[in-house]
Amino acid sequence: MEEIRARLRAGEVSTAGHSSLRFAALVAGGMAIGFVALWFALRVHPLPPSASIPTWDDVQAAIAAGMPSPSHRPDPAVQSRPPAIASYQGKSAAEVGKLADEVCFQRAQQRYPHWSKTPRLLNKGFDDFTLDSMDHYNELLRCLLTEGLARYCSARERRMVSAEIATYFRGIAYGNRDLERWRQRLQSGKVDPRFAEVQEALGEPIGSVDPDYLRKAMKAELVYDLSVLDAIEARLRDGLLTKAERDHFTPAAPQWIRDRFARVEPPKSDCPDQPWWAFWR
Repeated sequence: MEEIRARLRAGEVSTAGHSSLRFAALVAGGMAIGFVALWFALRVHPLPPSASIPTWDDVQAAIAAGMPSPSHRPDPAVQSRPPAIASYQGKSAAEVGKLADEVCFQRAQQRYPHWSKTPRLLNKGFDDFTLDSMDHYNELLRCLLTEGLARYCSARERRMVSAEIATYFRGIAYGNRDLERWRQRLQSGKVDPRFAEVQEALGEPIGSVDPDYLRKAMKAELVYDLSVLDAIEARLRDGLLTKAERDHFTPAAPQWIRDRFARVEPPKSDCPDQPWWAFWR
């Protein structure tokens, strides 16, 4: 203690306080650099406009020119895909699934052209389930459930289709809730500012709604396609969709559909037994 007192009298001060300040400054600097780097890494980058979907500027330009509003344009990348030939003989379940996906995608695009670029409903947002899209989605899911049935001998493929079914149910439920909100806005007389611009460009009273359009809006609804439900039930009845898959997608369905599928007890399928080490396949 005497030695410490002597040093203090001589003006020798410990550098521990200065070291702590330097350490705190380094920590604060590191945190600031990390925050800036994270911000640059996660900031939202706008996606380029799709070649197949008209933009808001396209619609406004058409209105200004007195032309009909543009609608879906065929995507050159989709149109240029070579036609898929459904030949499943001698292929594995994964190979059958990949080929069936392409067959179904092309079939749905031919019957109901759509901006979609993949055969997956999982890639769609729930707000993509609109009245204009449902014919394409119904055709696509119906095909996935009935094309290349050998794919269902793979647990991975069954899980994929099960997830597609769940997305289908959830998307329709979300779409109908969105339609109900839309009807409420129409009835309230509130007009989206962008829609007001269109009405102004057309010389119509802002906030007006055509009575015939309003009557159609009151009846608008997304429905569960009966042929899709029949295809799901068929896969349950032949055991290609198991109880595990049914328990996965039925919670997303309305009660009347859950009751329908609950009456089906999936049997053992005709798929060959997998070796014990391939339970995940």
